[in-house]
Amino acid sequence: MSILTVPFVYLLAAALARRRFRWLLFVAAAAFLTSTAIFLVHHTWWDDESFSTLRAGIASGEGFDGTDEYDPVGDDHYNLPGKAPRAQFMPLNEDTESKPATITAHQPIAVIERWAPEEKNIRVESTLPTRLALRLLNYPAWQVKVNGSRIQPESAEDSGQMVIPIAAWSISH
Repeated sequence: MSILTVPFVYLLAAALARRRFRWLLFVAAAAFLTSTAIFLVHHTWWDDESFSTLRAGIASGEGFDGTDEYDPVGDDHYNLPGKAPRAQFMPLNEDTESKPATITAHQPIAVIERWAPEEKNIRVESTLPTRLALRLLNYPAWQVKVNGSRIQPESAEDSGQMVIPIAAWSISH
């Protein structure tokens, strides 16, 4: 419908340029726009039953399966691990399979302080360098900061999942 906007605005401007019936043309245009809006609201592509499913997915923290056309370039969200935690540690080197890091003597800790649609705050404590995989696609618009410094996150090769390299950081007591 947006392609019809340009000719509609052009013809509306031409019609309103005539002073004699300006009020009549304005009322006709308003009636046309209102009736079109009512028609589009009642005959949309979405399904009313899907709203409860979407709300439940968002409320549970699992999210929902979006449309491919809005995914970042080069991703395949079908390869994302299903029902994975929001954040999990990955092996440091790329040669190792993409599995969560095994428990070691220096097990890193990740605490999700805030997980909102537009902001995620995660506190990580690790005495060794590690990588943190988020249950999130690596969109170019995300701004990622580690210890206050902005970094460019990595992407998992098979899925486009966001992977953040974390340097070793010791906590002094």
